[in-house]
Amino acid sequence: MGKVGWMGLLALMAACRGDRGAPPAAETVVDTTQAPTAVVTLAVPEPMAWNQEDTLVVALANRTAAAIRGGRMQLFVQAPLSAVVAPAGTAGAPAVDSVDGGTRVTWELGNVAQGAAIELRQPVRTPPAPAGAAGTPAFGVRATLLAPGGAPMGSPVADSVRIRAGSERAAGGCATAGTAPAQRYGIGPVRLGMKSAALRAACPEARDTAWQAEGLAEKGLVVSLGGRAVVARLEGDSVTRVLAASPELRTAAGVGIGSTLGELRSRYGRLCAVEAEGKVAVWSPNAPGVSFGVEAPPAAAPADSLPDDRTVSSLWIHGQDTPCPARPEGNR
Repeated sequence: MGKVGWMGLLALMAACRGDRGAPPAAETVVDTTQAPTAVVTLAVPEPMAWNQEDTLVVALANRTAAAIRGGRMQLFVQAPLSAVVAPAGTAGAPAVDSVDGGTRVTWELGNVAQGAAIELRQPVRTPPAPAGAAGTPAFGVRATLLAPGGAPMGSPVADSVRIRAGSERAAGGCATAGTAPAQRYGIGPVRLGMKSAALRAACPEARDTAWQAEGLAEKGLVVSLGGRAVVARLEGDSVTRVLAASPELRTAAGVGIGSTLGELRSRYGRLCAVEAEGKVAVWSPNAPGVSFGVEAPPAAAPADSLPDDRTVSSLWIHGQDTPCPARPEGNR
């Protein structure tokens, strides 16, 4: 073996020991595709039949770096809602109002911890099949997470509730509409503007009725929605008003005959009122087209100052946007 220098000998010795030197520093990889965010998902039912009830599911997963404090979830649905519920984990009853041809529900979420998830389940019922229904129409659904100030936290998530083709021939009508909510357009198959023949076709048990209102003769049809009585007022041959005659018939916000004004105020906010014929009609800008009747206040007391414990004795649907009467101190 030839001669090697001192430095060469050290190198040979290191090679025999297997020395490789210090390993390189590990490379840090940052995944920029998974930025911390609040993820909103929306699950709609499979294509539904006309006049069918099912459930929409809105889920929120907090993948941000901190708790979401004071946020709100807002759901807009073009189809009628069967009821509005306050899911576990949310702060109190949701707010409900009619807007853009549909219903908007807003839940106060309180605080959603980092890494936590919350699920909101909202029942929804498609309307009865309109005359000559054809094709596969759809009703828009949109969920938006809002910051405490009302600004959207991210883009809305949108989808559609679709109607199953041919379902207008499926069984339905009055017998299966007992849980239909009182909406601006009517209750279940009893709709404003429909002809009496169409109502009799949907509800074969419909019977004629007549009564006096404010000194005038009125006429209409009485039908039963799953055992719950409804009166359709007729003007000529068209339904112009729908009156709920059962405490079990409720609005999408869950109020009806037997509810208190306190419940109406908690669900709808501002209430308006006017006195006539010894009764008081109460309504809210957040529930257009629907009015409630309560007993009149004491003499000289303004109608809209009724206390929260007054009970609703009637509910009717007229479909109109009714302005609030002006008062210097405003309406409650």
